[in-house]
Amino acid sequence: MQPYIVGITGGSASGKTSFLNALKEGFTPEEVCLISFDNYYKPLAQVPLDNNGRPNFDEPESLDIEAFVSDLEKLKNGEPYERPEYNFNVENWIPKIINHRSAKIIIVEGLFIFSEPDILKHLNLRIYVDANDLLRWHRRVNRDRDERNVDDITSKYQWDNHVEPSEKKYLIPYKEIADIIILNNTSFKVGLEIVKNHFKQILVCNP
Repeated sequence: MQPYIVGITGGSASGKTSFLNALKEGFTPEEVCLISFDNYYKPLAQVPLDNNGRPNFDEPESLDIEAFVSDLEKLKNGEPYERPEYNFNVENWIPKIINHRSAKIIIVEGLFIFSEPDILKHLNLRIYVDANDLLRWHRRVNRDRDERNVDDITSKYQWDNHVEPSEKKYLIPYKEIADIIILNNTSFKVGLEIVKNHFKQILVCNP
């Protein structure tokens, strides 16, 4: 049997990474693997610019979608592949090489996975992680400051000029095709258990 492919998307700072980490707990690498869009950003010189000449990482053209689809198809066919970890254009950071191997359940994570037909057609289950906009904004500012060395002014500019316009164009219109919506304003515990139990049923059917 071919792997069962699960697509997980959601707005910036909705809690996708935390949800994914919790979702993988309790499963072996042979049972569940993850392919993330974050590792497919193009080099900074190839990222499209906004009207003010600033790089816009929230446009599909900022990602190597062709490579992402190719690697997804490899996993779907049971083939391994290697990919350097994306370093968010941080200077002097040497990315590690991530070795990907296929599994019975493949999780596909990223902002544009519902809006890109070549990715959407592979998904057996579509999950949308959602949260209040103001809460996501505060999470985003804190994450940018603490993890990516991005100042608050830059975060606000990116949110207003890149994040929100992109979500309105490439994310929110596709929310209605999600099979499951995980609301993460305070906790995703209930939704997490539902998805984990579904995974267990899939694995029972595909031992």
